[in-house]
Amino acid sequence: MSLTAGTFFWAACAAIVIPIAIHLLTRGRPRRVVFPPLILIEERFRTNKRRFRLKQLFLLALRALVLLLFGLLLARPVWRRTPPADAALPGGGARVAAFVFDTSLRMNYEKSGRTRLDEAKGFALALLDRFAADARVAVFDTRTGGGAFQVDRLAARESVERLRTAPARATLAETLARAAELLKSEPGEKEIFILGDRAAADWSAESSGRLARALDGLGGETRFYFADFTPETIRNFSLTDLRVDVSRDRGRGEAEIRVALSAPESRASGRLELTAAPITAPGDEINAVESFTDDEFDENNRLEKRFALRDLADGIYQGTIAKTPPDPLADDDRLFFTFEVRPPKKLLFAAPAPPETHAVFMKSAVGLQSAAPGRAPFETEVLSYDEFREYSLSDGNAAALFLLDPPPLGNELVGRIERFVRGGGGAGIFLGRQTVPGTAEYASLAGGTPVRQVNIPEGTPLLPDPGTHALLASFGTSDRVRSAPWSRLSVNRYWRMDWAENAPPAALRFADGAPALVERSLGGGRVVLSTTPFSDLPSDPKAWNRITTGDGAWLFLLLADGIARVLTGGIEPLNLAPYETAAPNVEGKAKLEVLLPDGESLALGSADRFPGPDGSPVSSLSAAARGASFTGTGQIGSYRILDADTKTPLAAFSVNPRPADTDLAPVSFERLGEIFGKTPLIRIDSADRLEAVRVRLDGRFDLYSLTALLFGLVLIAELWAAGRLYD
Repeated sequence: MSLTAGTFFWAACAAIVIPIAIHLLTRGRPRRVVFPPLILIEERFRTNKRRFRLKQLFLLALRALVLLLFGLLLARPVWRRTPPADAALPGGGARVAAFVFDTSLRMNYEKSGRTRLDEAKGFALALLDRFAADARVAVFDTRTGGGAFQVDRLAARESVERLRTAPARATLAETLARAAELLKSEPGEKEIFILGDRAAADWSAESSGRLARALDGLGGETRFYFADFTPETIRNFSLTDLRVDVSRDRGRGEAEIRVALSAPESRASGRLELTAAPITAPGDEINAVESFTDDEFDENNRLEKRFALRDLADGIYQGTIAKTPPDPLADDDRLFFTFEVRPPKKLLFAAPAPPETHAVFMKSAVGLQSAAPGRAPFETEVLSYDEFREYSLSDGNAAALFLLDPPPLGNELVGRIERFVRGGGGAGIFLGRQTVPGTAEYASLAGGTPVRQVNIPEGTPLLPDPGTHALLASFGTSDRVRSAPWSRLSVNRYWRMDWAENAPPAALRFADGAPALVERSLGGGRVVLSTTPFSDLPSDPKAWNRITTGDGAWLFLLLADGIARVLTGGIEPLNLAPYETAAPNVEGKAKLEVLLPDGESLALGSADRFPGPDGSPVSSLSAAARGASFTGTGQIGSYRILDADTKTPLAAFSVNPRPADTDLAPVSFERLGEIFGKTPLIRIDSADRLEAVRVRLDGRFDLYSLTALLFGLVLIAELWAAGRLYD
């Protein structure tokens, strides 16, 4: 027999002293009276005294048994029929356990003044109190996406108490998969406790597939318990889909800021309050208010609001949009934004005659995307190659060059282009039918020489870089890049290159692995090289590709925007999602400082405060000396890049939660059962419920009911005996 809470039983054993003390204190002490005629009465008295003592001893035993059974009742005795040697701990539970916490922003949802993470931490600490001292416990959370075994139970408690909410690096299902993989090599029984909610965003097909693979081979010795903290009723309005469009009119800037508001089934009225100011003059604050009513929401419980800010001076602006009144989840009641008002940058297009016809696609694509979030429009000029040879690149008029299907340029012109790029400009070279094989003039610009044409009549698709290449920044996250229908951009002919050294990083490749679109740094500027043209006309029966006119033309629009951003220095947008890399243009400043949303600062280039999950630095100075990269974007809010010496703001960006970070829409528990398949998922809502499940699963006989029955019978017998004895 084992005791679930043995402390109560031993306390009851100690309490037996109480009736013994009562018995000794109330013991009768008759006075001795010598009265010879009463000898017979004295004999009778002795007989009665012996009987009285026996009754008292019987009553003492009943009272002691009452206390003993009461302590045993509190200790919840169980009987294991076939106890394995090393399976379970004396205090209940397996020798190896893992706690998997959902620490996403959703867990800040409040109820009665407590967040769901507070409840989850309290639940886990109550479970840890029932673990034996030699239990091995691992703690995982979605903030880091990983976890490890703690030194002891005290260290596990400290790890649980230190947990805080933050944008998730991994879904709950992915974190659970890592916990299962860690416990695979552990012998004996194992328990995994999931403390979170059933948010649909955490149990996507991709995350669930990884979990299913981790569960394979885990064996039946592992039990999964789900402590579900999904709200019974959801009362949460979410601000999402922030978009900032910047333009200029008569030398002054205009910004249109759009935001979507999603409501639960019960709609309500309220208002959105915008506050913005230039980072160099925070006192010049701009305020705007937009009210909304419950009848403005569409059938999908959604509405969009727009704020128009006009007559803006050049500079970088930061601000917030906040919803009032607040609701139980505050993390999606406020969005942060950054935008820049600046003079338009000039893009120079050189194209074969007639130049306007061959440059129409690239020029139009850049024009359509010129009002992308956080960007100012571009000015464009189109020249023939004869006109381009006479154009002066040294007067600073152009920010970037686009050389569409260039003919041989000559060493003198190539030298001027190279000086232009090294001075901070950008050059895009799009090889085509006028390119001459073996021309070495591109080696100094692009790092390679075109050697031969590759002809594929059936066409070859373009394959994107699996990471997040700067040229693909307009597509958004790496998941969106991979999911785009790149097969629609079919190419029939391209140039094979002979690279002087290793090929530059490729944003796009052909099916045979040859680079299609590459980017390299050259001095203070950038060069982008495409091995197939972006200027073929739809009427050309011998067009090299259908990138600009085919079914995937919308992909070309985003691709052209990414190229323009890279060549003009706008590599990254100013409004990011958590953990995305920020790459502000800081014009080669060597000593930089990042002002974080919490008010603290970090010297750019140091990684002592925010190491990455694998120990890698979170910030670094660009080798091109044109910009800086910063990956420590795990805080929600607005960031600023400062000159470390003068504390002058140089650049800025903002970070907002992803919609999935605050999406409370749940999946059913039955759906979770389907995800786990043959692996049982046990739902628990208290430590007592957990113990009842353990008793049933371990094949133990719960003696609680029998102990309660005996306690009641003995208590009745004690009351009856006490009444008869003292009656």
